[in-house]
Amino acid sequence: MKDYDGFAWYRCRFRPSSGLDGKTVILLLGKIDDVDEAFLNGERIGRTGAMDSRPERLRTSNDFKKLRAYTIPGGLLKPAEENVIAVRVFDAWLHGGIYDGPVGLITRDAYLEWKNRHREKKNPWDILKGLFE
Repeated sequence: MKDYDGFAWYRCRFRPSSGLDGKTVILLLGKIDDVDEAFLNGERIGRTGAMDSRPERLRTSNDFKKLRAYTIPGGLLKPAEENVIAVRVFDAWLHGGIYDGPVGLITRDAYLEWKNRHREKKNPWDILKGLFE
């Protein structure tokens, strides 16, 4: 979302594929600018960063660069029934919301295979910065 700062919600209703039954499932949400909380059927399944209305706290955060991948607890995903994903996002600077990467449900095994093929290359400056955090 261009030029929007503040809170917003994404919601999606869906019926999962029967191919996910009995498997560890991950919700992929791409990259989100700046921070998020993800819910499935009313239960929080993950978050990145701190949901805060004070943007100055996010100035030094790199959370917006992180791919969101949240493991869905067993039994929470209802096969052959309607499920609801809700994602609350907070943006403090510039653009906001889901802006890059894959969005959807994937098995853990398929996710690990995909992640290995798409491993991000580290910038040398990020590595040095990480030593001092």
